[in-house]
Amino acid sequence: IIRMFEDGNVCVVGLRGRGKDMLMSNVVVRRSIPYVSNVCYDLQHHIEFNPSDFSCGGNSYKNFIEKSVNKYVYPFPDGTDLYLSDCGVYYPSQYCNELNRDYKHVPTYMALSRHLGQANVHTNCQNLNRIWDKLREQSDQYISCIWCKVFFGKIVLQKVIIYDNADSCQGRV
Repeated sequence: IIRMFEDGNVCVVGLRGRGKDMLMSNVVVRRSIPYVSNVCYDLQHHIEFNPSDFSCGGNSYKNFIEKSVNKYVYPFPDGTDLYLSDCGVYYPSQYCNELNRDYKHVPTYMALSRHLGQANVHTNCQNLNRIWDKLREQSDQYISCIWCKVFFGKIVLQKVIIYDNADSCQGRV
């Protein structure tokens, strides 16, 4: 699972209390490198999430087609991944039209994050369809959290299913 997070964008899904943040926290702590997140999983390496950091210079497809790309300096050290918990709250699918209009640069950032900062973008939500489709499409792999148990306050046992296809994940195949 850690290798999946190192190699590409991962979307973690599951019902409430099934261990989505527990899984992401485990990955963050084991990787032991700086990360950006709206949730502090590890005090030592946490960089606070600021949505404006992902403006990609305001560039959209038009800038690339017209060769008028605005300069953008990746604001973090190379390899600093973004972990966005409850992504459907920040980028909810029901506001697709407004997000397409007002935040068209965010999918560009996600598509270019590896090129900009050797970084990946990881999200979690209860249901894959709750995330704005432009962000859902940027995930390389999906993890569905089935259950999570904590023993003695420090031993965690989780059951997950790994998908490489969004439709299979959404259908809970």
